[in-house]
Amino acid sequence: NKELSTPDKVLIPERYIDLEPDTPLSPEELKEKQKKVERIKTLIAKSSMQNVVPIGEGDLVDVPQDSESQLQEQEKRIEISCALATEASRRGRMLSV
Repeated sequence: NKELSTPDKVLIPERYIDLEPDTPLSPEELKEKQKKVERIKTLIAKSSMQNVVPIGEGDLVDVPQDSESQLQEQEKRIEISCALATEASRRGRMLSV
Protein backbone atom coordinates (compact mmCIF):
# COMPACT_ATOMS: atom_id res chain seq x y z
CA ASN A 1 0.00 0.00 0.00
CA LYS A 2 2.97 2.32 0.53
CA GLU A 3 3.62 2.20 -3.23
CA LEU A 4 0.23 3.74 -4.00
CA SER A 5 0.27 6.36 -1.26
CA THR A 6 1.41 9.96 -1.60
CA PRO A 7 5.22 10.19 -1.54
CA ASP A 8 7.06 11.97 1.25
CA LYS A 9 7.79 15.64 0.67
CA VAL A 10 11.29 16.56 -0.42
CA LEU A 11 12.81 19.76 0.93
CA ILE A 12 14.40 21.93 -1.73
CA PRO A 13 16.86 24.34 -0.09
CA GLU A 14 17.04 26.94 -2.86
CA ARG A 15 14.65 27.64 -5.71
CA TYR A 16 15.12 29.66 -8.84
CA ILE A 17 12.82 32.65 -8.69
CA ASP A 18 12.48 34.59 -11.91
CA LEU A 19 12.52 38.17 -10.71
CA GLU A 20 10.86 40.83 -12.78
CA PRO A 21 13.40 43.15 -14.41
CA ASP A 22 11.77 46.05 -12.51
CA THR A 23 12.56 44.49 -9.13
CA PRO A 24 15.80 46.06 -7.87
CA LEU A 25 18.17 43.80 -5.98
CA SER A 26 19.82 44.90 -2.78
CA PRO A 27 23.61 45.44 -2.90
CA GLU A 28 24.12 42.20 -0.95
CA GLU A 29 21.92 40.27 -3.40
CA LEU A 30 23.77 41.78 -6.37
CA LYS A 31 27.12 40.84 -4.84
CA GLU A 32 25.97 37.27 -4.13
CA LYS A 33 24.53 36.93 -7.64
CA GLN A 34 27.78 38.18 -9.20
CA LYS A 35 29.80 35.72 -7.09
CA LYS A 36 27.60 32.85 -8.31
CA VAL A 37 27.95 33.96 -11.92
CA GLU A 38 31.74 34.18 -11.64
CA ARG A 39 31.94 30.77 -9.95
CA ILE A 40 29.82 29.18 -12.68
CA LYS A 41 31.85 30.85 -15.45
CA THR A 42 35.08 29.61 -13.91
CA LEU A 43 33.76 26.07 -13.53
CA ILE A 44 32.53 25.99 -17.13
CA ALA A 45 35.78 27.43 -18.46
CA LYS A 46 37.88 24.92 -16.50
CA SER A 47 35.71 21.96 -17.50
CA SER A 48 35.83 23.08 -21.14
CA MET A 49 39.61 23.32 -20.93
CA GLN A 50 39.77 19.71 -19.73
CA ASN A 51 37.70 18.61 -22.73
CA VAL A 52 39.96 20.30 -25.29
CA VAL A 53 41.64 17.75 -27.50
CA PRO A 54 45.12 18.75 -28.66
CA ILE A 55 45.44 19.17 -32.43
CA GLY A 56 48.17 17.37 -34.37
CA GLU A 57 51.70 18.59 -33.74
CA GLY A 58 52.15 20.16 -37.19
CA ASP A 59 48.78 21.88 -37.24
CA LEU A 60 48.60 25.51 -36.21
CA VAL A 61 45.28 26.97 -35.21
CA ASP A 62 44.43 30.55 -34.27
CA VAL A 63 44.01 29.67 -30.59
CA PRO A 64 46.02 31.18 -27.73
CA GLN A 65 48.68 28.74 -26.55
CA ASP A 66 48.93 29.43 -22.81
CA SER A 67 46.16 28.22 -20.54
CA GLU A 68 45.48 31.66 -19.03
CA SER A 69 44.65 33.23 -22.38
CA GLN A 70 42.61 30.15 -23.29
CA LEU A 71 40.61 30.60 -20.07
CA GLN A 72 40.07 34.27 -20.88
CA GLU A 73 38.92 33.38 -24.40
CA GLN A 74 36.56 30.74 -23.00
CA GLU A 75 35.14 33.20 -20.45
CA LYS A 76 34.58 35.73 -23.25
CA ARG A 77 32.60 33.11 -25.18
CA ILE A 78 30.58 32.29 -22.06
CA GLU A 79 29.79 35.98 -21.52
CA ILE A 80 28.58 36.28 -25.11
CA SER A 81 26.48 33.15 -24.66
CA CYS A 82 24.97 34.53 -21.44
CA ALA A 83 24.18 37.84 -23.14
CA LEU A 84 22.48 36.03 -26.02
CA ALA A 85 20.47 33.87 -23.61
CA THR A 86 19.38 36.94 -21.64
CA GLU A 87 18.32 38.73 -24.82
CA ALA A 88 16.43 35.66 -26.06
CA SER A 89 14.64 35.39 -22.72
CA ARG A 90 13.73 39.09 -22.79
CA ARG A 91 12.40 38.86 -26.34
CA GLY A 92 10.46 35.71 -25.48
CA ARG A 93 8.76 37.55 -22.63
CA MET A 94 7.95 40.46 -24.94
CA LEU A 95 6.36 38.12 -27.48
CA SER A 96 4.30 36.31 -24.86
CA VAL A 97 2.65 39.54 -23.68
